[in-house]
Amino acid sequence: MTEPPIFARATQLIRDGQRQSAVEELLAALPTLPAEWHRKAYSLAGLAWYFNGNYPEALGMFGAAAAGSEIPEDHFNVAMSRVKVGDIPGAHESWQRCFDLSYQHQDAPSSSTFFQKKLMFAQALLAAGAADERGLDLVEGQLMGVFTHHRITDASFWG
Repeated sequence: MTEPPIFARATQLIRDGQRQSAVEELLAALPTLPAEWHRKAYSLAGLAWYFNGNYPEALGMFGAAAAGSEIPEDHFNVAMSRVKVGDIPGAHESWQRCFDLSYQHQDAPSSSTFFQKKLMFAQALLAAGAADERGLDLVEGQLMGVFTHHRITDASFWG
């Protein structure tokens, strides 16, 4: 099925800094979109709100996108939004869902994007003043092993 044109338009609006307009257009399109495109509409609306600093609204949109989703990124977005609104226990719960789903995909644990997610989540926890042993484990126990055991220092590996 061809992607509805609203997504290209909303993506451009987000890139152009017209995030409120992007959200309004995405939400207006929802009733006419086939159900299989709702997740993407909510996800893009969440990104618009997140980039605009409207974290509670982003959390709502990302939560709608993640409901019933098996896509790790959906739960990552919820985790990051939960950190921003101060729901650290909820953020760890959403991160764990992202983590578990990522390990269901054979190549995910060794991908640079998975490492980037780990680092971004640990950084968000630190910025929120919520660094704890779980955040340290993301960096020490999971990321540092790549350098010390695999010696992957080639910048192109990290994107």
